Amino acid sequence: YWDAEYRAFVLSESLGRRNAVMGSPWATEASAHPAHRLAEAPSIFVVPVDPVRAAKEFIPIAIAGGASTREEVLATYRTLLSEAVDLYHANRRWAQALQEETLSVTGAPFSSSLEWAKVNLEDQRSCNPDLGCGLVAGWGPSGTSLRAGFGWYFGGDAAINSLALDATGQWDLAAEGLRFLARYQREDGKIPHEISQAAGTIPWFEEFPYAYYHADTTPFWILALGMYWRASGDDALVRELWPTVERAYQWCISVETDGDGLIENTTGGLGAIEVGGLGEGMHQDIYLAAVWMQALLGMRQMAAAMGEDELASEADSLFRRASRTLNQAYWLSLIHISEPT
Repeated sequence: YWDAEYRAFVLSESLGRRNAVMGSPWATEASAHPAHRLAEAPSIFVVPVDPVRAAKEFIPIAIAGGASTREEVLATYRTLLSEAVDLYHANRRWAQALQEETLSVTGAPFSSSLEWAKVNLEDQRSCNPDLGCGLVAGWGPSGTSLRAGFGWYFGGDAAINSLALDATGQWDLAAEGLRFLARYQREDGKIPHEISQAAGTIPWFEEFPYAYYHADTTPFWILALGMYWRASGDDALVRELWPTVERAYQWCISVETDGDGLIENTTGGLGAIEVGGLGEGMHQDIYLAAVWMQALLGMRQMAAAMGEDELASEADSLFRRASRTLNQAYWLSLIHISEPT
């Protein structure tokens, strides 16, 4: 509902344990609808912009929420408004540092796009008070008929996006994302595929099947750590996460059951795409095979650097076997079809 005193929408639930507010001191009016019913038109509040006032003041729009009482959330909302100017300047300083301390290209037509891409990558960082800080994915509007975007911690997306972070030099963010996934590694070595933002308040890992649904996340995590290490030279992170790496590698080995060097969907889980019955019956897919082979290359190099020569040799042998399988099983020769006479 719209709270005229705070000039903000208040969102809550029946127990009052989770609350959020969104509004602006500049707002003059807002839509309202009966309880237990959402209007077909979107909920809006109106912010008329007076040029004279705007020349002297910021126009803050604040959003505050969390697993807190309404009074605590409203206090946070008031603090955001009172510190809006300082927060704005702090954000500018952060963006300036991001521009100056990471990869930039000047004079090129895509230079502005690169700068915004770096900001967007940073915006994937999410800190959950129950889970910690990591990289999320799945932002998206609900539109008129869809659920809103997940905004969950997806292991595959974090690994994929870490490659971009490697290229731009956003080292801290990439390392934090890798550490986050390592923290929730399953006992058998599998890296999580997806972690809900509510995982700290529901039995997400115990009663729901989705946390470790996919096979690709584990080799992709190994791949991502290897790529980060080669790009950054961060030996310390590899040493820190080495027990996680070894467990992840052994899990991958455990789901290679037919001796061809490639891990399998039928034993490890889905690949990149959830395609219903087709995916459930697929023994291997080329995406999972390719990710695993790149993980083996990273494993070979990291193991050698860690002084694990036997492990490095094993990874090299597996890579060669997997490469032969990939080239033999997945290569389709072009068939020449004559023109009809």
